Amino acid sequence: PVAALLAPDILDLLEEDPSSVALETEEMHPADLADVAEALPEERLVAFLTALPTARAADVLEYLSEDMRSLALEAMSTRQAAALVTEMTPDDRADVLEELEEERAEEILQEIPAAARAETEALLQYEPDSAGGRMTTEFVSAPEAITVEEALHRVRVLARTERREALYTVYTTDAAGRLLGVLSLRELLAAPEGAHLADVAWTDVQTVLPTAPQADVVRLASDYDLVAVPV
Repeated sequence: PVAALLAPDILDLLEEDPSSVALETEEMHPADLADVAEALPEERLVAFLTALPTARAADVLEYLSEDMRSLALEAMSTRQAAALVTEMTPDDRADVLEELEEERAEEILQEIPAAARAETEALLQYEPDSAGGRMTTEFVSAPEAITVEEALHRVRVLARTERREALYTVYTTDAAGRLLGVLSLRELLAAPEGAHLADVAWTDVQTVLPTAPQADVVRLASDYDLVAVPV
């Protein structure tokens, strides 16, 4: 109902002063903006998204229905579409491209930065309903040899400068980056000063292979009361 009430005002702004759309909607949650977008005439969807800052439009795109998302990305220029999906989290970016026609997805993929493209191509190798198809590459890891204080500093830096979906869990690794242990952000905050991660992390880590069916991941998360499962 709110979206239906707001849609006419947004249409007026798009006609009279598109540059004001971002300011007028800056306090709205992306999910609510997605509802507004769904209430607009289809031919005004792209104009609405391009009136928003790129990162904000990417957030809205994630909340749109699959059909509306595909419609928007098909109607945009390849460069515009690439700019939006680049701002999305890696797993959502892969999911969105998976929804498109293969030729269109490839066009967009070729326009995104090399690092994001390689990350996305790696995720697209897996079946959508597998652990690999559902996983994100945005998580927090730290060498087990560092102190709790050093790890907290690392978490703060990542939280301020990068998008990390799994920020509530910290994974400890050896010098080669292999997974050794896990602890929650709460456990990290409560750890004794001066302790090393190796002293406080849990080493009995439940993991799954990228090819594991989604149902297996759900069962493991339920059995062990996990909020995240390493792949």
